[in-house]
Amino acid sequence: ESQNQNPPMSLFISFDANDIRQQADVSSKRFAEGTPLSILDGVFMAVKDEIDCVPYTTRGGTTWMHKFRDVTEDAICVARLRECGVIFI
Repeated sequence: ESQNQNPPMSLFISFDANDIRQQADVSSKRFAEGTPLSILDGVFMAVKDEIDCVPYTTRGGTTWMHKFRDVTEDAICVARLRECGVIFI
């Protein structure tokens, strides 16, 4: 049903391709140097938009709210995963 919409429904509300590439490049460099941060280093992970994840704004997990809130720091769960080298998309 979602694919019948014009345009088709996207899986992501927003993403920053340059930020994703930068995270991947840094992770690849750690692996090349033999110093991955953890078993999760380089693993891609999406975060629902109700959880603060820099550099993305949040909508509180809804599309009907129509209000964006700028995010200045990661939520604790995101910060911990980022410390492990997770690549957020």
